[in-house]
Amino acid sequence: GLESLASNHNHTLLCLDEFSQLAEVNPKNAGEAIYRLGNGQGKQRMKNNGEMSETASWQLLYLSTGEVSLQSVFKTAGLQTRAGQEVRFIDLPADANANLGAFNTVQDFPDGNQFALAIKENTLKYYGTAATAFLEKVTADYEGVKQQLIHNMNDFIDSLDLSNADPQVQRVAQRFAQVAASGKVATTLGITGWDEDEAYNAASACFSSWLDARGGNGSQEAKMALEQVAGKLISWGPLRFNTAERPAARNAAAWGITDDNFFYVYPSTFKDVICEGLDVKTVENTLLDVGVLIPSATRRTIQKKVEGKNMRFYKLDKKILEPAGIEAETE
Repeated sequence: GLESLASNHNHTLLCLDEFSQLAEVNPKNAGEAIYRLGNGQGKQRMKNNGEMSETASWQLLYLSTGEVSLQSVFKTAGLQTRAGQEVRFIDLPADANANLGAFNTVQDFPDGNQFALAIKENTLKYYGTAATAFLEKVTADYEGVKQQLIHNMNDFIDSLDLSNADPQVQRVAQRFAQVAASGKVATTLGITGWDEDEAYNAASACFSSWLDARGGNGSQEAKMALEQVAGKLISWGPLRFNTAERPAARNAAAWGITDDNFFYVYPSTFKDVICEGLDVKTVENTLLDVGVLIPSATRRTIQKKVEGKNMRFYKLDKKILEPAGIEAETE
């Protein structure tokens, strides 16, 4: 059903009023749907006669009117959102920071509720005119409009100053740039009646809101890795690591040994417990980048003698217990 909706809205906007319900009832299916919507292609299926049927495809922008974030829904279900899902299905707070909810103005109406009712009433009466006029203007000078659109997109991206941003952030910025650039083209063509920079300002404000909620322009995988490793060591470190004075809790397997400055984590524990649900190489690289993982000359693990035996460990600096300090260093 979602594939049919997407293909029917090809090259337009798809508003998913019930997607939040799907996410709450079946988060795994919702996660798969996000990838499919973002990738623009449906499942490959077979006809009754054994031949392959034509695969549905689409290019569109889509919005969900869910009242909770995707991350919150997944967390409630005991799942973790993937960076690929968060890039394809961004969480955008519907708050313009003007004490008017999603609005930053209510024009001449007494409050946001009356303004919203007026918008609803008028959109049920008047619709489609601007889109038709826009397409007529575009097709009359396709190449000229195309070049203007490209120029506007590049101009908008430059205004965001994303030279050091993670590719995930730059990918999302491209979608905001499409909206900003198209709005400016429509205004230039006399369709909207807006001020020339209205679309730029709106898209820029929404992008900044998303970026702030995301926590910056770094890699989401790296952020998740740091949060998970730090969280597990903070929560379980005192109980799971042997020290010279105290053994680990008897009712659970030890994760390694510790001293005043470092955690020495068994390789199997690091991969299966500390990195649970994450890519081990990504976690290793992240911890190396911030100076938390202390490798040997040739390997990412070190060798340490314990009770007369040489054993391998992941050596983690305890400054990971103060992630704010690590984030400051990476900036």
